[in-house]
This record gives sequence, C-alpha cells and structure tokens, in this order.
Amino acid sequence: MHAPNLQAALEIISTAAEKSDAVPAIIMRDNSAGCGGFHIDGLSPRVRTLRSKLLRFMEEHVLPSEAAFEEHASGPMRWTIPPLMEQLKDKAKRAGLWNLWLPASLAALLEPLVSGLGEAERVSLLGPGLNNLEYAHLCEITGRSPWAPEVFNCGAPDTGNMEVRHETHFQPSSAQAGEIQHSC
Repeated sequence: MHAPNLQAALEIISTAAEKSDAVPAIIMRDNSAGCGGFHIDGLSPRVRTLRSKLLRFMEEHVLPSEAAFEEHASGPMRWTIPPLMEQLKDKAKRAGLWNLWLPASLAALLEPLVSGLGEAERVSLLGPGLNNLEYAHLCEITGRSPWAPEVFNCGAPDTGNMEVRHETHFQPSSAQAGEIQHSC
C-alpha cells in the first residue's frame, strides 16, 4: 500500500495519462544518468532522444556559459543580447532543440508560412511537435538555468503569446512566422 500522498500523485499521473497519448513517466534516481541524475521510464523514444540531446547541450554549452551571461548582464552592455547567446541559439537550432514548446497543431498552421525554406530549417523552426506532458520533461531541464529558455526559444513572453493566439484559433500571418523564427 502506498502512502496517501504517493497514492494521490499516482492517481493524478494516471488521470493525466488517460487524457494524453503519452505514457506516464516513472522517475527514478540514477547517479549514472548524467546532468540531473534521473532516469525516466515511460517516455517515448523520441522524447528520450530529445531529453538526452538537451541534457548534453545543457552540460556542454549552457551551464558553462552562465558566468559569461551573468557578467554581460551586470556590465554596461546589459541591455544588449550577448553574442554568445546568439551563438548558442544557432547551435540549438542545428541540434534540433529549437521551439521545443511548439505543439504539432500550431506547427501545422505555421507550415505554409515556412514552406519555402529548406527541409532542415523548416523542421527546426516548427519544433518536434510535443504535447504538454512530453514538453514538461524538457522544461524541467531548461529550468535549471535562467538563460536556457532563451537559448532554445522557449522563453516568455513569446511562447505564451503564441499559445494564447493558438488557443483562440488565430490564423498565422507572415509576421507571426517571424516570431517563430527569431523571437528573442
């Protein structure tokens, strides 16, 4: 028998899974799992791959850059975008870690606006098409750095603005495509 709080948590996960096509994740401490030290069972192979790529990118690029970002933010050029940020954004795009927040339903609406681009750029801009449960596992990782959401184009206010527009059945224009391509 589970403790009452654990039982309640399992019921919430079960209910969420019934409303989603995703399998509920079981999170277990694993010191060999790299950054964060968690091994997650129940994620789709696609999300596992993205999670691994994201962890590696955070370890290799974002976390080591935090001191430089802090220094820039404290200096006289604090109101400018650090060149390092732009470099990491380009790397994130090339790594397929751009616009992780963008759900498939919104990407489908934006597809005609980016149809003239090359395949790799189009796929990068439209993101992997995750549902909220899948994206939550990646947010847990990007939330470890105040700079990471901008690196992956997953930061406020842009993602929230696009989600609100999507939920109110907006029809995207070429101006919104610009937000998707380079919002920060």
